[in-house]
Amino acid sequence: MVKLYILPRGSNGVLKILKYFEKIIEKDLSYDLVVLLPSNICYTVPLSAMYSRAKIKLYDIDFGSLYPDFMSLKDKFMGNELVVFLCVIPYGSWSVYNVRVIRDRLVSIWKDRIHIIWDCALVFPTYEILEYIFNNCGQNESFLFSFSYAKPIDLGFGAVLFTKLSLDSFSNVLDRKKIALLVNKVDKNFRKYFYLDKLKLKSYSFLCYNSELDLQDQKYLYSLINKILLKKDFEIVLRKDRSISYYELMDIKRSNNSFFYRNLGLLEVIEILSNYELDWRFNIRVSKDLRDRLINGIFGKGAFVSRLFPNISKHLYDYNSYPNSSAHWLRIINLFNDKDIDYNLTILSAIEDDLKVK
Repeated sequence: MVKLYILPRGSNGVLKILKYFEKIIEKDLSYDLVVLLPSNICYTVPLSAMYSRAKIKLYDIDFGSLYPDFMSLKDKFMGNELVVFLCVIPYGSWSVYNVRVIRDRLVSIWKDRIHIIWDCALVFPTYEILEYIFNNCGQNESFLFSFSYAKPIDLGFGAVLFTKLSLDSFSNVLDRKKIALLVNKVDKNFRKYFYLDKLKLKSYSFLCYNSELDLQDQKYLYSLINKILLKKDFEIVLRKDRSISYYELMDIKRSNNSFFYRNLGLLEVIEILSNYELDWRFNIRVSKDLRDRLINGIFGKGAFVSRLFPNISKHLYDYNSYPNSSAHWLRIINLFNDKDIDYNLTILSAIEDDLKVK
């Protein structure tokens, strides 16, 4: 039976699962616990994993699909490992086919010694996706959604973990306001300390990941999930007190993704990565010499874009090469798709103006 855990943020779910498998290796010392993460993961994930006994290893992504590069996994396979494998759904571009194919390939390598965490932090949670998870989630996998900062439903806090594992609770309990303060403090000091092992030593960092969400906030998030499963519309209060309905937000993303696809899809210098109507942001790739120029042009017109996610390896003293992650980051632009048509036109105008100059 699939269980549902409501958490302060997505990274808490990763730590919960690692703590579960710590108990298993305590009973069988012939195994080492390893967590495998993509090298372009958000720093919060390896930071949370540091509070477990798991050994952190990174792998490269495939430049085309943005899923794991299986060639880079060859040297990660050891016969004595129990592996927790985090696989990101790239930019929230949900595909049941890809989930099935990647799952089968990973299980063919590690057999019954792998547990897959599907990182759905950027996936817009729809009825169809949640229904698939409840009906198809295996014992060897979990699905993790986030409602935190800059996620598809940006509440500024909270995450939901779907799994068949029976997970223990952390002793600390925090409400959404305390979690927000801790997240901001950790994020601010990440830039200060640079190396994650230094940030791990701070008490506010420990509390951020080794905590549960208080009951009132858990009930609120549970009610949202329940309404999605009942196909009900409901009002969402996003960060900065922006109020919008669930279906309205979904329609805005669909419309804006369609707008960008129609207007950017024919430009030869732009590679469209977003083919799913509810992608987190509309994602494009350009040459690395053009990327920052386009971004600066968009900023110059008063709009905003992002370029996520960079290679995290240097923050872990890992100096191995992850060429696909690095090459992807130098070319990626994430266009915001939750604004109005005027905002979209500003972005389009900035891109077209730059390409004319070129």
